[in-house]
Amino acid sequence: MVRAVSDYRLGIVLGLSTDCGVRRGWRSRWAAIGAAVAVSFGAGGFFIAEAASGPESSTVMVDPVRILDTRDPVNIGLTGPFVSAVSQKLQVTGSIPTTTGTQIVVPAGATGVLLNVTAVAATANGFISIRSGDATGSPSTSSLNVTAGVTVPNAVQVGVPLAGANAGKIDITWDALGIAGPTTDMLIDVVGYTTNTELTALQQELDALQIAQPRIQTTVVGEILGLVDGQSIATVTITVPGTVNQNVHITGNALLFGNSVQGAACTVFDICNASVVIHDADANTQVSAGAGGGFRYTYDYPSQTAAVSVVVSATPGTHTYRMETMLSSNLNPGALSLENATLTAMTIPLTGTGGIPLLTGGAAPLTNATGEVGFNGD
Repeated sequence: MVRAVSDYRLGIVLGLSTDCGVRRGWRSRWAAIGAAVAVSFGAGGFFIAEAASGPESSTVMVDPVRILDTRDPVNIGLTGPFVSAVSQKLQVTGSIPTTTGTQIVVPAGATGVLLNVTAVAATANGFISIRSGDATGSPSTSSLNVTAGVTVPNAVQVGVPLAGANAGKIDITWDALGIAGPTTDMLIDVVGYTTNTELTALQQELDALQIAQPRIQTTVVGEILGLVDGQSIATVTITVPGTVNQNVHITGNALLFGNSVQGAACTVFDICNASVVIHDADANTQVSAGAGGGFRYTYDYPSQTAAVSVVVSATPGTHTYRMETMLSSNLNPGALSLENATLTAMTIPLTGTGGIPLLTGGAAPLTNATGEVGFNGD
């Protein structure tokens, strides 16, 4: 038997409503046990037809709609009768003909259908096998056992392909126990379908809950004497959770001062340049513009701050960013030192929450805030 598994506990945890009413469109979430499962309770016993793993799905019950009637003069769905050992494909999703007109009973993208299948006026004993639309070869299982001249109904559940030439179709075979020639008419009513749309939406809600909680990682460096061009002065690593990209806001601040031990790199009246930039350490690419400015070198100028800020789009996983120096060519190595540096990375939801505006784009910098390094009185 197929056991329905309710997810009401998850609904309570997330503060989501669980709908348990019995009406058209009623949904009871459960784990589908097969992409091609047919359950039979008719004459001849109990069968599970060619069970295979499939996507977890929710059941959606609908008012019964007849989508196949091979009896003359109805001939809805397929033209009958079915001939022994000859399989036919029947479209069950999307806009299809029914006895009440063309309509969508089962939406495209459904993972399976719940059916009532009835054999009418069979000319021999045999069985009917309902399989997924991409089934090939002769069936080895039965969905419905048939007795000649007896009208036999049964409940059947079967998965449907989501892609390919047979997407949204089922495969129907009437077999008179290996005898060619006997026929039977057939009726099929849709009473429900399975879909993973709501479960996908639920997963997206879970991802959104993860994304809505910003992750912040900060690295602080105390002192570095004798800076050189291209020197890494701070590194920060942050993990992007969930399954979708998030924006990561990286900010860096460096407190720079002259290093009198190394001697002047330029004269009092020469302008020297010192900047800090942010690199994606994994890709080894610069992701921000330089932040800093021109200053005149002296031995005793007060420490000045260079600040840089950039937002990048990051894939789920762990990412490392580093802040580096970018010094002018006329600044002697070691003439500049670092008194303090801070590098912070914070995730920001792509959809924007809590008043944070939407941020979009690729790996290129989206924003840059620059600080200035300079001397008082310059």
